Amino acid sequence: MSFSRPPRHGAKVPLDARLYARFEEWKHALLQASSRAIELREPALRQAWLARHHQILTLASPRALGGGAETENLLGWSTSPNPESSPDQFGVLLPHAQIAVIRFGDRPLPLMEWMKMTSARQFWRGDSDLSVEDASLQVHQWAWLKELTASSPFAPDESQNTPFSLRRATAADLWNIQEMASTLAQDIRESPMATRAEALHWMRAGRLFLLMRKSDSAFSALPLAMGALSGEFHDPFAGRTSERLSLLFVRREFRGQGIGQEFIAQIEAQLRSESIQDLVLFSDLRQEATNRFYAKLGFQHRGSWSLLSISNS
Repeated sequence: MSFSRPPRHGAKVPLDARLYARFEEWKHALLQASSRAIELREPALRQAWLARHHQILTLASPRALGGGAETENLLGWSTSPNPESSPDQFGVLLPHAQIAVIRFGDRPLPLMEWMKMTSARQFWRGDSDLSVEDASLQVHQWAWLKELTASSPFAPDESQNTPFSLRRATAADLWNIQEMASTLAQDIRESPMATRAEALHWMRAGRLFLLMRKSDSAFSALPLAMGALSGEFHDPFAGRTSERLSLLFVRREFRGQGIGQEFIAQIEAQLRSESIQDLVLFSDLRQEATNRFYAKLGFQHRGSWSLLSISNS
């Protein structure tokens, strides 16, 4: 792994811009680092790590951040006294003065050091023993993973004429997308502006999908549900590829009618056609009904992310 300057013990190391441009290589290096971690040698634990960190790997991608101008969003951190060693700590700078921390190695890293580097006051922390002082919990988020290699009992039966169809959102759907994104933001207590911007981004990338009734005309009908396939991640060691599902939303007037289950079933069929083997998504721990729904559909809880805040005092 190459860096813009040799890492120093306890020093911030921006990843080399050329390596950032070759993001697949950075992810490969990230996976190599995880394979050296003793606690991740068991396949089940490794799968849990992938589910937890898929979110951050997606956020760090050029597609999500907008290209090479965001090089400084990727950081390395060395806890080794050997100046030639590769960093064993990684992090991603996120919008709204937040950071996310991915940790490797066997030494805890004080989060206050990250605060000094970034001036951020909030951060996401994956399951780890990173040292946290004077931090208050705001959101506790679960990571869910479902293997798609086996046929799902909830997958649509292609021999039957299902009344629903899945299609990619286009600019013609813009008004409906913004309306659904605003309602979704209310449901999950997020910024409406940020949620609408995220939905627009994935629409432009061709990865925002809508569930429609087949009986309705193509682009004049009201979408029943939407969701974005917002990040592919390939694990070369396990030989598996996963995709993240985000912005999952069912219109309020259609809830309780099996629409969410139908949408996910159709998304799974779409992913199987793309040879994707795992589906990853995230939910708030406080959303008990939603979490029961994911468990019913065969998703397994694979770890947690916590959003913490440090006071300015």
